[in-house]
Amino acid sequence: MKLYFNTEEKILNGIRELSGELGLVLSAKEEADVCIEVSQTEEELVKVELQNKNAIITYGSGTARFYRGLGLLLEALREGKTEFFCKETPCFIKNGAMLDVSRNAVMRPETVKYMIRRMALMGHNTLMLYTEDTYEIPSRPYFGYARGRYTKSEIKDMDAYALLFGIELIPCVQFLGHLATALRWSCTQPYRDTANILLVGAKETYDFIKDMLKTLRECFTSRRLHMGMDEAHALGLGQYLERNGYRHQTDIFFEHLGKITKLAKDYGFKPMMWSDMFFKLAGSGSYYDGVKLPEEVTQRIPEEITLVYWDYYNTEPKKVSNILDKHLSSGRPVI
Repeated sequence: MKLYFNTEEKILNGIRELSGELGLVLSAKEEADVCIEVSQTEEELVKVELQNKNAIITYGSGTARFYRGLGLLLEALREGKTEFFCKETPCFIKNGAMLDVSRNAVMRPETVKYMIRRMALMGHNTLMLYTEDTYEIPSRPYFGYARGRYTKSEIKDMDAYALLFGIELIPCVQFLGHLATALRWSCTQPYRDTANILLVGAKETYDFIKDMLKTLRECFTSRRLHMGMDEAHALGLGQYLERNGYRHQTDIFFEHLGKITKLAKDYGFKPMMWSDMFFKLAGSGSYYDGVKLPEEVTQRIPEEITLVYWDYYNTEPKKVSNILDKHLSSGRPVI
């Protein structure tokens, strides 16, 4: 299918990246099967209008919305329609996916780019890249060793590719737990609490996190940062206990959160984190079992933090809505 687009070069470059998969060819206006006018608006919408061999795609709130419109138009054309109208208002300003590339299945950059293209056609504008130790820190050669980690140049390339489609690539890492494959090496002993949790309070821990932040700052355009912080159930029960004696996990957790929040801000990031540990520290038997966050917990959450609610277990809409309300009552932004 030959198409002519009256639009800016950046969008044309994105269309070229999609052309092979979508079976379309960019052509001159006089040779095109359909001529498409691309229009931007201040409104949060995607609008597609088709009349015979002329079409208009109107989009607002970022380039990714244009590609949603393009997908809708191509679907109509493949169905043989010569007249078509569709108008959508996005329910969310930001929406997208998180790719978990830390569980022995690190997507090649080409596969991440494929996902970016598919997401753009759905109008998604946010992509979190979940990397526990699968990114390169030049000063830490054992971090991600033999794990298929991304090089800095690969992340920069994926970041630029996402931006081409109006998608924000967000670093999603871990600054406390979920670091077993990073902490298994003997060189990490100075900042290892348990087999998978960092040693809170140790200078070496924060030197390590600074090296993480330096790499993330250099590789990602986004200044939003997901710091992880989930499922640290054995916090303070390893080397920390031997060094400091018993201390309540709540105090250890918030000490660490305060330090890394400041570090993230120092590197220009706006931090977010998984929210389950707040509920766990508030007395929840499992991740989210309906416990309300007490004021003494919410008051200790830094104002800069966005809470990210994850839930693999609850499937009843009323229960999920109730837990979401408990998040919102914290007074912090929620994802």
